[in-house]
Amino acid sequence: KLEIEQLRVWPAQLLQELLGPVRAHARARGVRLRVKIDGALPETIEADPTRLRQLVTKLLEGAIDSATKGTIVFHIGAVTSSGACELVFSIERKDLEALGDVQASWLGIWGSPDEAGGLLPFTLARSLCRLLGGRLEIRHDTLVGDTIVMQLPVTPCEALQPSDRNRASTPPNSPSRAERALCGARLLLAEDSP
Repeated sequence: KLEIEQLRVWPAQLLQELLGPVRAHARARGVRLRVKIDGALPETIEADPTRLRQLVTKLLEGAIDSATKGTIVFHIGAVTSSGACELVFSIERKDLEALGDVQASWLGIWGSPDEAGGLLPFTLARSLCRLLGGRLEIRHDTLVGDTIVMQLPVTPCEALQPSDRNRASTPPNSPSRAERALCGARLLLAEDSP
């Protein structure tokens, strides 16, 4: 059974770390990636950083891989109400050649979220999102394009004491410059004996 961790996460840092390799992937595919932060993100939250990183990365990579050309717009925002917080991610595909063509859309590539036997990437992402207590859907509009919307409830960490503010701006275990330079690097390991 998959265990979900609840750790202190700095959303801005997590997004910065995962967007480096995703931007490189988009450039290699000839797809433009635009990132928009809608409003203020909480400074720190309690969440499962590994699962959050996996989910957002796989959705962005899937969007990039399904686009023949054009632009992917990634929106990140937070909705807070009565102490509860929900991170909202949306990924829009602005592929003018595919508009109106369901077979070229994410629905055609990943399977409709309403179909019982939806294709594997979307089905796995939706299952992981549900394990995290969230919702994931694909919206198709022949005039606007496709949009993946993911909403994840998170727990904002309590306000920091004034003496902790400097420490909070740099997360603990922050990667070194050398580690950040290797972010997104791939390693091929070949074994010549069984």
